[in-house]
Amino acid sequence: TILGVNAYAVWKFFPVDSRLNVYIKAGGHASTLKVKTDIDGIGLTSSTSDVGIGAGLGIEYALSPRFGLLLGGNIKYLFSDSTAQWFKIYTGLTYRIR
Repeated sequence: TILGVNAYAVWKFFPVDSRLNVYIKAGGHASTLKVKTDIDGIGLTSSTSDVGIGAGLGIEYALSPRFGLLLGGNIKYLFSDSTAQWFKIYTGLTYRIR
């Protein structure tokens, strides 16, 4: 089982009403990993929790006043016994409530 929480502040370079928004973001995250297994009738459990920081950038293109396409990337640094880092590219569909 993996559970993670991210909290990022986002700053958009162009006005919210433009069709194209370029943004940067920075913040932190926390995650926990729990593994359970059964070997020859013996139950084994292991878990770990970590915190880290991250930053990213991306673009959002408005298809309509409410819907848009999103493309971005993040780099995350994890602080634990062995420091880890990774880069993630993501895409998606956005929906504006207002």
